[in-house]
Amino acid sequence: MRRHALDSFVNRIPFHRFRVYLLQRISRFIFGLEQAEALICKMDLKARSLKPNVKAVLLAKLRECKSDLNNLKSEVKRLASDNINQAARDDLLESRMIDASLRTIRG
Repeated sequence: MRRHALDSFVNRIPFHRFRVYLLQRISRFIFGLEQAEALICKMDLKARSLKPNVKAVLLAKLRECKSDLNNLKSEVKRLASDNINQAARDDLLESRMIDASLRTIRG
């Protein structure tokens, strides 16, 4: 029993590293989305200062871009939330496995 619990704990370490890597990637993606949002705002301000016929076309395109960006942001939040919830579950299981391993070793 003791050997199985320790092996199981050791086998989880690479998954933890992958989870950290995944969270870093999500953070970078969120940063990119924030930059895209800032760029869209600048483009919106610039488009509003143009002639009405050009302005209408550009603002319509920018509305599409904003909608796509909001969809991406929602999806990233969902994925990040799922990942954080999974990480919390994994950490809880890991701590229980450590406790079980220590109890097995001690007694």
